[in-house]
Amino acid sequence: MGKEAKRTILLAEAAVIVRLAIGDFLRACGHRVLEAASAEEAKAILQAGIEIHAVISDAELAGGESGFALAHWVRRYRPQIAVTLARTVSAKAQAANELCSQPPCDVAV
Repeated sequence: MGKEAKRTILLAEAAVIVRLAIGDFLRACGHRVLEAASAEEAKAILQAGIEIHAVISDAELAGGESGFALAHWVRRYRPQIAVTLARTVSAKAQAANELCSQPPCDVAV
């Protein structure tokens, strides 16, 4: 029999206020949220060996690389992770709401 576990979501967003709002919403749904302001920070988290189920990223991130570059990297090196690119706050909120609407992962114990 499995034990219910919430998803781990990587939220890549340069705007602190947006990152906090979306992150808090996802946490209120019971998800674990890891935050990054840049593609470089997001890649470091993805390479840390943490199991991540989904990435929500802004198209424009702090630093040198865009959210598009991050999405390309994730699809190449971590293809099992779902990636959502969103430019507007409402699109990010919609992506977060969709994750909150999904049933929890089933993890064997």
